[in-house]
This record gives sequence, C-alpha cells and structure tokens, in this order.
Amino acid sequence: MSVQGICVGSFVGMASVIGLSAAGSLSTYWAGLVVAFPKDAQYKLTLKGLEICDQIDGRNQYGLACWSGMTSRGMGELLQRILEKVKT
Repeated sequence: MSVQGICVGSFVGMASVIGLSAAGSLSTYWAGLVVAFPKDAQYKLTLKGLEICDQIDGRNQYGLACWSGMTSRGMGELLQRILEKVKT
C-alpha cells in the first residue's frame, strides 16, 4: 500500500522494530522493577495550569479556555483543582 509514493508498510515495519528495541532496552535496565505512579499524578500542578492561574482575572475564563484548547467547563474544573491544591 502506498500513499503519495510512500510505502506505508515500511513505516509499520519501522514502528515494529522501534517498539521491540524500546521494549528490549527497558527490559534490560528495568527488569524486575516496579514503577508506581500516584493515583493523583494526572492532577499534579503543571506549568501550564499555573500559567493559566496567573492569567485569570475572573472574567476571562472562556478566553483562557479557547487559548489552551479546553472547554469552559473543563477550565472551571482545572481552576477549582488548582485553587484546592494551592490552599493546602
């Protein structure tokens, strides 16, 4: 199969080789180890979240949501989560 003269099969083959190489490297260096992520790791404060928090003035929530590619509701939840983390 080819898309504009590029053989798609070769990309699939390269992806397979890269994936196997990465898995081999990880199993060599990390074999037997357990990597644990905290349950709330996805909710940790990020630089983007802190930047948004610095720019909020109470009236520009929708504008910041559009700027960051979020919905207005998602922006509200993010701001609420940030303020809860900052308080504690």
